[in-house]
Amino acid sequence: MKKLIYALSLLLIFSPLTLLAQKQIDSTVAKSIIPIGKQELLKNVDLIANIRAAGNAYFNDGFNNFRFQMEQFRLEFKGNVSKRTFFRFRDRYTRPATSESVDNISRSTDLAFVEFKMKKDSEFWYMSIGKMCADWGGYEFDANPIDIYQYTDFIDAADNFLTGIGTRFNLNKNHSLSFQVLNTRTKTFAELYPGDVNFVQESKAPMAYIANWRGNLLDGKLQTIWSYSLFNEAKNFFINYASMGVQVTPSKTFRIQFDYKWCSEQLDREGIITKYIVSGPAYDNRTAQGTVYNSYWTRLDFRVIPKLNLFFVGFIDKGRWDNADTYYTNADSKQQIYTGYCYIPGIEVLPSKDLNLKIFVSYVGHNYRFTDFSKTTLNNVDYNNNRVTFGIITPLVFL
Repeated sequence: MKKLIYALSLLLIFSPLTLLAQKQIDSTVAKSIIPIGKQELLKNVDLIANIRAAGNAYFNDGFNNFRFQMEQFRLEFKGNVSKRTFFRFRDRYTRPATSESVDNISRSTDLAFVEFKMKKDSEFWYMSIGKMCADWGGYEFDANPIDIYQYTDFIDAADNFLTGIGTRFNLNKNHSLSFQVLNTRTKTFAELYPGDVNFVQESKAPMAYIANWRGNLLDGKLQTIWSYSLFNEAKNFFINYASMGVQVTPSKTFRIQFDYKWCSEQLDREGIITKYIVSGPAYDNRTAQGTVYNSYWTRLDFRVIPKLNLFFVGFIDKGRWDNADTYYTNADSKQQIYTGYCYIPGIEVLPSKDLNLKIFVSYVGHNYRFTDFSKTTLNNVDYNNNRVTFGIITPLVFL
C-alpha cells in the first residue's frame, strides 16, 4: 500500500511537467519558421551556388607549381516576388568585397537588380534597374562564368557588371531586342586614369549605351547574340564596341559557337595596351590613346554519349596602338602591339542524372607574341601562361 501511494505521489508531481514538455514539443511542430503564406513565394525562387573547384599545374618554359583553387564561387538568389516583378542577386566570393566609388556597391557583387513586366498579361516589354550584366553580346560572355576556362583579354579586363537601367522587347518567340543605359565604370575617372587628370577633362555624365539583338533561326539550329555599345568615357573621348556571336547546332550531339569582338577606344579603358607600353622610353605615365582590340573566339562541343562531352575552345586576341607614331618615329600609323593565342582541349564527364555536375580535365595553352616594334622599342618579351587543370563544375541548386 505504501508503494502504491508513493507511485501515485510521483505521478502527481511530474505529470504537469510532462504535459508541459509535450505541449512545448507540439507547439514547435505546429508552427513553421517560415509563415505558410510566404512559402508560396519560395516556389518561384532559386538559390544557386555556382562553383568551379580545380587543381592547376602551371607551366611556363617548364613546370612552375601546382595548387588547388576555388576558381569560381558565385552565390545567386533569384526569382519572382509577384507575377510582374523579378529580382536577381549574385555575389562573387572569389573577389575582394570593396565598395566602389561610383555605384556605391561592392565590386564582388555581379548582379543586384529588379525587373518589371510592364503589362500584366504580356511577355512583350520588360524594364530593369540596378546593377546588371552589360549585354555585350557573344556566347563567351553570355555563358555561366563557371563554364569558361579562360576568358579573352577584353572580357577579362572589362567592367562587365554595371549599374543603370535597361529595357527588353520580346518581338516574338524567336527575336528580342534590349537596350541599356549604364555607368561606364564603377570607379571615378581619377582612380582609373591618374596620369590623365591634367590632360583629359572628365565627362559630367559618363554613360554607356548598349543595344542587343538575340535571334533564333532555322528552328533553333542557328542562333545569334549581336550587340553594339557606345561609351562616353571622358569629354570628347569615346569607346565603340561591337560583338557578333553565332551558334550553330546541326545535331543534338554537336554544337559550334563563334564570336567576333571589335573595340576602338580613344582612351584605353581596359589598359591592356597601356600595360605593354610602360617600358618604352617615351612613356609619360598617361593612358594609351587610340587603341583597337580584335578578338576571335570559338567553342566546339561533341556529346559522344549523354555522360561524356569532348570540347575545344580557341581564341585569338590582337591589340593595336594607332597613336604610337606620335611618340615613336619608327612606329606605323596603325601599330600592332601583340597577338594572344589560346587553345583549350578538354573532356567533361556528367556522372549524375539528378545533379548538374561536370568533372573536367583540360589543358589551357595561352601564349603572347609581340611584334618587332613592341620587342625592340617597347622592350616586351614573348611569354606563355599554360596550365593543366582538372576539377568539378556545378551550379548547386538549393531552392
